[in-house]
Amino acid sequence: MDKVTILVVDDMAGPRELARAYLEASGYVVVESRNAKEALEVLARDHDRFAAVLTDMEMPPYMNGGDLGREIGKLYPRLNVVYMSGLSKLHLVRDGWLTEDAPLLET
Repeated sequence: MDKVTILVVDDMAGPRELARAYLEASGYVVVESRNAKEALEVLARDHDRFAAVLTDMEMPPYMNGGDLGREIGKLYPRLNVVYMSGLSKLHLVRDGWLTEDAPLLET
């Protein structure tokens, strides 16, 4: 059986590497991207490779995680997107970054 591949997107190396280590220890294959632009380039080359994208919400300069998730939804509607943030879901929804039903890992 093939391992599941996840794209992890975060502009900060520490959280990105921590997510990678945790996911790899859980049996996943992980590809890292440092920002939304890089993530979209990776997906454009081989989006079928990925089961999900795990993205941070606050990333400069191109687009934030919510914008990235919306763009992925338009381009690859069957690709799952999970968000992560140090901000609360209440804050992210109130400020329009996420919808109430969006999956969020509050870190």
